[in-house]
Amino acid sequence: MAAVVLLVMIILPVWASRAQPYYLQVALNVLIFAVLALSWDLLARTGQLSLAHAAFYGLGGYTTTLLTTRAGVPIAAGILAGGIVAVVAAIALGMLTLRLRGIYFAIATLAFSETLRVITKQLRFTGGSAGLVAPPLLGGSLPAQYAVILGILLLAVLTSWQVSRSRWRFPSSSTPTKSTAIRLGGKLFAKATRAFLKAVDPAPSSFRSVNWSSVSCNL
Repeated sequence: MAAVVLLVMIILPVWASRAQPYYLQVALNVLIFAVLALSWDLLARTGQLSLAHAAFYGLGGYTTTLLTTRAGVPIAAGILAGGIVAVVAAIALGMLTLRLRGIYFAIATLAFSETLRVITKQLRFTGGSAGLVAPPLLGGSLPAQYAVILGILLLAVLTSWQVSRSRWRFPSSSTPTKSTAIRLGGKLFAKATRAFLKAVDPAPSSFRSVNWSSVSCNL
């Protein structure tokens, strides 16, 4: 069944780019949200409800756009840099918040996201409320964008599957019998991995703009 689904996903851009380009754009959006959902699931397995999705998604988008438009960095390197920035932010946030439980953890992560939103909307170099114009990914070619994001989705699926089968599955769970250090280490790993997958999802380049309003709506 999985092989059939994968085959359809591979054939779709070839057919849609000629017959129905609109369907290809819809499929592209579906892939983007699938990556975001899988990355969220990595931390949800630990029993923690995080509301910082927009923060990591936005960090990746803003970092990529700023580096490519202001510093002339190639877009692939910019996307990777966005992922690294998001991982560093996730680790820092995790060290401060992962000892919290329940609603307290959710509020702390929401506060982090809202703080970034307010800051970026006040700074001139981030474009303020209007945001930034992102460079088109791969020259704006929808089939090429589809192929890239499909590859990222497959990477997210592989990562999720590997984590569920590896030793990281156990320390990342919220079982009370686990030692605090092991449990927090597993959750920090899940948080960092989730942040990286969110940040490297090249949605801003696909949508050609990045601002906190669009980031919040997409999530």
